[in-house]
Amino acid sequence: MYLDCGSHPKPDLKQFVEDIGPEKVFAAEATTPLEHIPYQPMSWAQFVQDSDAPGIMRNHWLERTFTLYETRRYYYHPMNELQRAWLSGGGHVIWENVFGYWAAYSPRYASWLKLCSPAQRFFVDVFTSEQWEPLDASLPEQKIYGSTFTADKYRLITLCNRSGDDCNGLLLETEIPTGHQVYDIISGQDLQINGNKISGSISDQGIAGILICAPEFISAEFESFLKQQKSNFEQADFSFEAWEGEHRNTELPHNLVHTPKPVEKKQAPENMQAVPGWEGTHRQRYRMRECGFVAGSKTELHVYDAFEQECLDEHDVSINDLWVDTHPVTNA
Repeated sequence: MYLDCGSHPKPDLKQFVEDIGPEKVFAAEATTPLEHIPYQPMSWAQFVQDSDAPGIMRNHWLERTFTLYETRRYYYHPMNELQRAWLSGGGHVIWENVFGYWAAYSPRYASWLKLCSPAQRFFVDVFTSEQWEPLDASLPEQKIYGSTFTADKYRLITLCNRSGDDCNGLLLETEIPTGHQVYDIISGQDLQINGNKISGSISDQGIAGILICAPEFISAEFESFLKQQKSNFEQADFSFEAWEGEHRNTELPHNLVHTPKPVEKKQAPENMQAVPGWEGTHRQRYRMRECGFVAGSKTELHVYDAFEQECLDEHDVSINDLWVDTHPVTNA
């Protein structure tokens, strides 16, 4: 049950849901207080101001099975959010349609998301387990940061690049048991192994997933997954258009589509009345709220440009004669 704008339920709602059964849980938009974690195992992480290294979320650190869903509404390129989720086993809020306002993602972010999400799903058991060591596999001097997830037959080290440049070379120093195999489950790239050093490449703002596994872990299902990841990586669009500010205005304006021919009636249909046509300037005064106004209109203002301010929208209109129902349509 999602708690929009809230951090935890009031006691009566909590008790009501507990009486229904243990399979019902709460997810909050705001940060979950510590004392509510036992029955509220997930929440959003929204508008997080990050450090150079990907931040470690308090609730997930204290309770490893607590899931945080990263999001930054209206943001064109939320790569910091994706990197944090990748290094902590967190989720993503895919929010391109914000209450009717189209907030597109950059091609680069969308491509990394398409590589990250299948890997999270394939390794869901370890991502939702307690076997997580945050930032233990980092190279801080190179601003390559990594966390380790451990299962019976493998270790998965999730990496990200925050250096500002493409990284081609050393990615990780870690023990590789004899006979174990090493893969990058994000790109499928060939990695170079020299003792305990693993080298490869991660582009600026990118991610990698170094899997060190026993031979018996390799299955037809894993090979099919890796093949698909490699194909997605080769077809990815990592282009990026710089912009200023927290948000970008929609790139999808609304275009009115007129019906081919109106239905004309000389006599009023039953239970309808005539409304004469009108031409002139249509004015609407409104207060900008979270849902915005009309995205794509010629006089559009973004929510963040005028939040809680009084705004005016006006444009010329031409309305035909029409018939309108005398009474509202009801179930009766």
